[in-house]
Amino acid sequence: MRTNIFQKTVSAFRYFLWVIPFILLGIFYVWQHIEVVKSGYCINKLKSERTKLIEENHILQLNVASLRSPQRIERIAKDMGLIPSKEWCIVRLYRIKD
Repeated sequence: MRTNIFQKTVSAFRYFLWVIPFILLGIFYVWQHIEVVKSGYCINKLKSERTKLIEENHILQLNVASLRSPQRIERIAKDMGLIPSKEWCIVRLYRIKD
């Protein structure tokens, strides 16, 4: 009788030892799949942020180009009451190198 219970216990333990690796593999597979999905979401978020930053950079470059425009500078100068200089009034200063 005792050997019968012992044999059942050993049999159950062997079964348990065979099942544990499959359970661990299943858990590992699910964990790995969840991590892949998280990484995908993160990549999509970074791609959209990159696209947004590229568009913002393009807008800022257009703003810089418009602010450096000679026509804009000339219009602001006229609004301030400045007049264009005559060609003979321009004096160029050169710096002598040390």
